[in-house]
Amino acid sequence: MVDAAIGGKTGINHKFGKNLIGAFWQPSFVICDTMFINTLSSRLIVAGLGEVLKYSGLIGKAMNDLLDEYFEAGNLFDQKYLNKIVYLSAKYKAEIVSRDEREGNLRMVLNLGHTYGHAIEKSLGYGKLQHGEAVIIGLLAAIELSERTNMKRIASLADYKNTIKQFLELIPFCSIDISDVITHMGVDKKRKGNKLLFVLLDKPGRPIISDVNNNLIRPSLYAALKEYELRR
Repeated sequence: MVDAAIGGKTGINHKFGKNLIGAFWQPSFVICDTMFINTLSSRLIVAGLGEVLKYSGLIGKAMNDLLDEYFEAGNLFDQKYLNKIVYLSAKYKAEIVSRDEREGNLRMVLNLGHTYGHAIEKSLGYGKLQHGEAVIIGLLAAIELSERTNMKRIASLADYKNTIKQFLELIPFCSIDISDVITHMGVDKKRKGNKLLFVLLDKPGRPIISDVNNNLIRPSLYAALKEYELRR
């Protein structure tokens, strides 16, 4: 409802990486009836919230405050919050893809957390962690990388980082090999020549697309995985 349903991008996984084969095909319309969320398990709702957390970083403080309220309320099935969360997420994605349908540049911001997240999925074998669960870990790594790229960002990203950590507690624990993840990141589709492009946050609501110092990629992932281990 908040991500794959919007934007007309279809993709399948390949043995070399996540979503490497696909096409664009816009639907005539999309219906998101949030009552159907009640048919999901708690784990699948958390997986969906991985994408919602991504939008929280892209949209900014208002969305992050809403997610904090939702988490503190303690009911993943709270329809009042789910209606707002789905609406704001779908609205943001629709605005982005209407300006950049085929991911020429701007649409890449929707990959916040996914460079790490896709590689985590692939390293474990698809299905061990749900996509959104891997994205939550990937988001934390992306924020760590944003901070290491520019230490001035630490204060402005603190609240968002804490929100990600809260949702990290809802993910089942898997042992993740950092070297395997780094290897699988090498086939990520976002590249500039031989360099990986990352979606970073200057602050919540201000994403940037940039290459980074390669020496910062592993420590950022390491910090996120240590936090993940602490919260199992």
